[in-house]
Amino acid sequence: MFNTNKIQIEYREKEISVRKALEIDEEVVTELEKLHENMGVERVSDVIALLLKESRRHLLNEAFGIDAKRVKSFSENDRGEDRS
Repeated sequence: MFNTNKIQIEYREKEISVRKALEIDEEVVTELEKLHENMGVERVSDVIALLLKESRRHLLNEAFGIDAKRVKSFSENDRGEDRS
């Protein structure tokens, strides 16, 4: 079984500060603290917010992204309209 730690997460919800306690494995807490130091953000909750944002961006790129190697520039023949 993992050692767990409870950490406090604070976020703003409609201008009200909200605190939640989460139970997180000790290994995860250690990794979050390392990221906190390396990223230079103010709080560990900022690290979590950035990781969530990065995860969402990755998922969106997978779903709606383009394959840059397969995409070609449009040519005059691709226009599809008569410009004469």
